[in-house]
Amino acid sequence: DQIGGHAYQTTYPGPIGEVISPNIFGIDHTGDILNFCSLCGRCSEVCPVQIPLADLIRKLRCDKIGQGKNPPLGANNVHHNALEAFAFKQFKNIATNGNKWRFSLSKAHYFNWTVQNFASVLPVIKKWYAFKELPQIKMDLYKEVQKLEGVSYE
Repeated sequence: DQIGGHAYQTTYPGPIGEVISPNIFGIDHTGDILNFCSLCGRCSEVCPVQIPLADLIRKLRCDKIGQGKNPPLGANNVHHNALEAFAFKQFKNIATNGNKWRFSLSKAHYFNWTVQNFASVLPVIKKWYAFKELPQIKMDLYKEVQKLEGVSYE
């Protein structure tokens, strides 16, 4: 089960799978995989044929929530999850406030501990965690970032 795109709930793996699966199978069936991407843009940078994968994933996310210009197959049948909407609203609230962001990041290591110890019994992340590993977030992350050469810390 770990070969191919099965961690992405489809045959096609990785960022390219996130782009083509909603277009092939319908965004109503495979739209959840669009949330797996962090949109860091690295996939677009390393793509040997210069496919702007991060931009395409961003466009599909807009289509999924009804803000796109040309929604793909199945976009009209997408049901918006109240929990997902709440989570993104909270993320927006934290990510746009520097003090809340720094505080949240300083406590993120507790989230890692919780996921690592309870992932096998949490239905929301059980399948995802079987194929993924969370990065170790340390309490002194900002101190480490400040030490990096060429980084301007605000």
